[in-house]
Amino acid sequence: MFTVCYNSGHCEPEPFPADEAILEIAEQVDPERLRASNEALVGFYTRHTYSDTASDERGIGAARRWLIDQYEEAGVNAERFHWQGRWENRPYPCYNVHAAIEGDEDEERMIILGGHLDSRTVDRNNNEDFAPGANDDASAICAELEIGRLLTEYDPGLTVILASFTGEEQGLLGSTALAEQIEDDEMLLAAMLNMDMIGRILDPDGEIDSTSVRCFSAGPADSPMRQLARYVKWIGEAYSDGITVNLIPALDRAGRGGDHRPFSDRGFSAIRIIETAEDVDYQHNEED
Repeated sequence: MFTVCYNSGHCEPEPFPADEAILEIAEQVDPERLRASNEALVGFYTRHTYSDTASDERGIGAARRWLIDQYEEAGVNAERFHWQGRWENRPYPCYNVHAAIEGDEDEERMIILGGHLDSRTVDRNNNEDFAPGANDDASAICAELEIGRLLTEYDPGLTVILASFTGEEQGLLGSTALAEQIEDDEMLLAAMLNMDMIGRILDPDGEIDSTSVRCFSAGPADSPMRQLARYVKWIGEAYSDGITVNLIPALDRAGRGGDHRPFSDRGFSAIRIIETAEDVDYQHNEED
């Protein structure tokens, strides 16, 4: 990477030389397909981790099956990933949905693109009421699905895991289960990028911001997490047609957390990407 340094000593990397093949992939993202996927996820009424699993129309079970079907229709292998939950003081089997696109050059090394499939109301233990979760976090699941559809036409160098976690709203449970397995099995994780709430452009003051996102990463300044964040900014801005990636030197917003944390806590390069125009009035309730 070449850098340009100013008299102040502040250095910025030169613009990343974008690859035409990757630009072509980015240009194929279909907004209408993203919207249709989002509406389908909202249509399950609630995707609470401990909601209905038997219905074909409502609850987390129906949402999981729909997501797996969508991946398989696109030619992407997807399956459930079991982790042990607990509901009403009893053990309760829970599942993420993981889709995989094997690397063409080094299939043992992998990159995880994560988001959470579950949603919630104000009461995180309410598993019955309307919890649309269109932004938190169906927005990321739609992005993962679109990425999966596009990458099937190409051969990524490393294996890409598209992880749709559950249990996020109960304490990052599904992502913790995966991070523990990766650590215990000494798997080669190159990077984990968590997308959580990436769809809102109207901030609480009524201003529209559709041209920036925030990227959170844990310190210190030379940590693998901060290095990954800088890399995401350098690469991402080259392919995003004017979107700015604002680097935030913190693991997450104050008092909040996301599915990158279990990976970051274990020393893996992990970051969170989130909209800039966040509005808490449209989170964890029927307004999302």
